[in-house]
Formats: sequence, structure tokens, C-alpha cells
Amino acid sequence: MNPIVAFTLLAAGTARLAVPLSAPVQVHVYTSEVRVAPGGAVQEFTLDCKPGQSVLSGGFRHITPELRVVASYPSPAKAAWVVSAALPDRTPADLTLSVVCAEGDIRTAVKVATGDKLSVSTQCPQGTIVTGGGYSSGNAAFLGSYPAVGEGWAVTAISLPGNEIPNLTVYAVCASGAVRPAGAGMETLQVPASVQSPCPQTITPTTRGAPACGYIRSGGLEVPCEGTLVGGGYEVAEGQMPPFAIAGAGVSREAWQVTVNGRGPDNGPLSVRLIAICILLPEPDPVVVGPPIEPVAERDEVLPLIASSCVVAALLLALVLVMSARMRSRTRKGQQAQVAVVLRSHHSSFRLDEFREVR
Repeated sequence: MNPIVAFTLLAAGTARLAVPLSAPVQVHVYTSEVRVAPGGAVQEFTLDCKPGQSVLSGGFRHITPELRVVASYPSPAKAAWVVSAALPDRTPADLTLSVVCAEGDIRTAVKVATGDKLSVSTQCPQGTIVTGGGYSSGNAAFLGSYPAVGEGWAVTAISLPGNEIPNLTVYAVCASGAVRPAGAGMETLQVPASVQSPCPQTITPTTRGAPACGYIRSGGLEVPCEGTLVGGGYEVAEGQMPPFAIAGAGVSREAWQVTVNGRGPDNGPLSVRLIAICILLPEPDPVVVGPPIEPVAERDEVLPLIASSCVVAALLLALVLVMSARMRSRTRKGQQAQVAVVLRSHHSSFRLDEFREVR
């Protein structure tokens, strides 16, 4: 076998085998804009996660005061978010859907519960955490959709005229796997009594308490907790919210944002509590098999030099052995001839009379 090949195979047999890193858990936010047709009929829209991903939460937003969102919930059948809306107006309106999805070592399931009261909740199974939730109903208007006490989801609603007994459905996204809870961030959105003219404004922790100037109020919550933002909810903290006043609730630009389009009765102030949900995701470590040696890149450059040096040393050693054997052979022949001469010379020293004859 070629010494270079043999040495390379030997080195490869003891080299470190680096196994590729496992794919980390990643969170993605997808959005899609749809057109809601006028006429008052309820229309359903769905936004899917990518193949192999799990749904964590979702939401919607719009800027049309007449648009009524009657459902916003995770699909129990697949990794997707569903939003249902109706538009009594004569002009079509745009509606933006959003869904938060995860890929990696994380699994989610949707827990569903129904009730005939104005407040319904559900709990996630033990060992799982809640990452989002939603609601649906054909005869009620929702005023709150938020994480419940203990790992679950809760909704509150008011009955619409002509529907004294509401029929509410609440949904909770329950996650397991390589995920841990990181707490919840909270912020309060103040909707003042002034309703003179439309004036959108984003409420953040730095602009909180700014004077009122409009009818459409926006709330943006910068996440105060550690971890990754995956969803959130809202509930009325003070005052009474009119039906279909929530014009947006979802993850946008790494913040949980809720938009309130409306005002309290009799120009009363309204406070809406925003809750952001954060989770902790693991960072994968490299997996190594075999004893540690130098990196592959360095080994590729050093091995040829080492192999060449070994070959040269072996050739030099063989040459030295051959030369040594030849020298020993010559030495032995020389010694035999010298012994013969010495013996004859010694023999003739005792017979001087025959010296000339021997010569």
C-alpha cells in the first residue's frame, strides 16, 4: 500500500467526526392582506403556517370602523389562524391577517371549550404552556381575549341585540417540547373621552399619557420580558367597550399591538390592558463523536507534509541499510585476503632459504 494512502487512512480513523448541529427552534411571523366584500355576510379567511411548522398565535388588524371581526382563533385541524369578519357597508375593506409559527423541537395543540355565558375559559394540559388563544361566536361581540390564570385562555363578550343567550367558543394554543415560559408583559392603553376627529396614535411606554386627539386609538406594547414574543391578548381594565371596537390584535414589528376603534358610552374614558406572551427557546450545542484532534482544515494541509516526510525517512533508512550491508561484505573479503597473505609471510619467515622459491 502507498505510504501516503496508509497514513491518511490511519489519520482518518482517529479523527474527530463533527455531527451537524441540530436545527434550533425558530419563530416566524407571517401576514396576509385580504379583501372583505360588503353586504353583511360573514366571511372566513385562513392563513397557514409553512409545512412542518406549528402555530403559536395569530391575529388581525384593519382601519375600517364599520368592519366587524366576529372570530379570531387557531384552527384545531391544522397549523393555521382563522379570522371571520362581516362588512355591512357598501364598500370593500382590507383586512390583514397574521400568524405566528414555530419550527424545531416544539409541538402545539389547540384546546377548545364552549359555553352559554358571557365569559368562558379553558385550560391547557399539565406540562404544556399557553402561547396564544382566540374566540368565535355567531351572536356575541368580544371585549376581551387574554391568557387565563394557570396555563389557559379566557374570553369575555356582550350579547348582540336579539341574542340574549350567547354561544361562545374559546381556543387555547398549548405548546410542549423545547420551550419554557418567560412571563408576560403588560401595558395599559388609555382611550380618552375626546372624539372630535380621527387621529391615529401609537401608544408606547415612552408616549404613554400623551393628550388625546382622536377617535381611532392604537396601542403598541414593547415587550418588557426576556425571551421571544409569540402572542398576546387584551381585556378591559376600566370602562365599557362598545361592540366590535377592537380593530387589531396581533404581533407586529416585535411588539404586541392592540388597536381600539371606538369610545366608551357617554364619552366616558376607557382603559384596555394589553398582555404580551413571551417564551424561552433553547440554544443547541454541537455534538462531537470521537477523540479531539486538530481541525479538518488544518489536518488536510499537514497530513501530506507528514506523509512525505515519513516516506523520505523510510527511503533514507533503506539506503543506509543497503550501504551498510555492502560495506560489511567488502570488509569480510578484504580480511580473508589479508589473513592469507599474513600466513604466507609468517610461514616464509621460518624458511629463509626458500624465500626466493616462494616468490
